[in-house]
Amino acid sequence: MTYQQARGDLFLKMVGYEPLDNAFGMEEETTLTMALPGDVDVHGWSISSGISVKSPDPTQLEQLELKCFGAVCGEDFVVRDNRCLREKVPYLGVYLDGQLVGSCYVYVAGGYACVDSLMVDEGFRRRHVAATLLKHAVEDARRVGAVPYLHADAEDVPKDIYARLGFRVVDMAYEYSCTDFADLKLD
Repeated sequence: MTYQQARGDLFLKMVGYEPLDNAFGMEEETTLTMALPGDVDVHGWSISSGISVKSPDPTQLEQLELKCFGAVCGEDFVVRDNRCLREKVPYLGVYLDGQLVGSCYVYVAGGYACVDSLMVDEGFRRRHVAATLLKHAVEDARRVGAVPYLHADAEDVPKDIYARLGFRVVDMAYEYSCTDFADLKLD
């Protein structure tokens, strides 16, 4: 936040577990926390053949993240965020013919495994790349006795994919943001 303030960026973000009666003109989003129950058998998931899952090459990972998020979040933020996270959490990468086509990171603590930042190159979607990546992450989590969970935008398609795989909504967070204070309605 200090970096954004130094650049002159103005924004306000609030997160809570109950929706606001008045959003004051801010953008509203709902984030779902979805967990995979222990009785869900991942061996029945459709997965992609010819794919390998391994730790991704840092340069390829950065390029994939820029391709997926650069236009929305800004290249500078994506590069800094990716480099910071790579130092702290292990990433999984999905390779097809030597090319990184998907990735996520998995953070395990306190009996839970958070699968986050899952992305698939747009040209490789609808080929079970995400399911293959999730299956690998879930098997790793279960091997250490952790319950896998992830976050999904309530208005986005991935939540439906996760639900079909057996993930269930266990919590919701309500996020409100404003990047132009002139948009705030305080009366």
